[in-house]
Amino acid sequence: PPLIMAEGMAFRDSVVVSIHSFAAEDLLLYQTHGDIPLIKPITYREPLVFYDDVVVKAIAKTPSGSAGYVSTAVLKKITHDYTVQYLTLHDPQYTAGGPTALVDGIRGPDDFRMGLWQGWWGKDMEIVVDLGGIDTISVVAAGFLQDVRSWIWLPESVAFSVSTDGQHFSEPAALSHQVSSDDYDSKTTLDIRWQLPAPQVVRYIKITARNRGENPLWHPGAGGQSWIFCDEVYVE
Repeated sequence: PPLIMAEGMAFRDSVVVSIHSFAAEDLLLYQTHGDIPLIKPITYREPLVFYDDVVVKAIAKTPSGSAGYVSTAVLKKITHDYTVQYLTLHDPQYTAGGPTALVDGIRGPDDFRMGLWQGWWGKDMEIVVDLGGIDTISVVAAGFLQDVRSWIWLPESVAFSVSTDGQHFSEPAALSHQVSSDDYDSKTTLDIRWQLPAPQVVRYIKITARNRGENPLWHPGAGGQSWIFCDEVYVE
């Protein structure tokens, strides 16, 4: 299948997309209307520029007329000015594409190998989300992954606190969950959601996810440091 290239899956203003074939003689076809590129195809000639959410599908057609597999790229426009400050830095192996990954609106699947999760090994996750300005919020949620076979566990607890100046934060609200950590083969994604007692005017949100520590004795990796994997912080 052809290779669809962009700077990232999420963008703020515009995104440039290029499509490449592994055989120079192939004809590259694409479309953005949802069907396979052989239906109402557009011939690819030069890089494409998009300014809104878009799904690009491409296919390579050989000179004999045969077509291979379809490549798909889902690109999402970020419509807010959120930024993330890392009080504990994620592992360089699991960045999910960069500093906006936790607030780009693209959810990680239950397979961490897809590269859409940020990971912290052997330590707590502690971040501050800057909303870019004062706003009234009522809910904050953070998504986490559990894949026990891969040493990835849901955090033992997640604490949320808010601030208007980034210096003085409210008393943390600590939340836990009831998901079992004993199933070696299960994969689980979970949003831990904090409903504020009343809508509150804030700019900064601090989130601390507590690492469970070492893998338990029954685990094949007993004694090894465990992972926290997070993707997507939502604010309402």
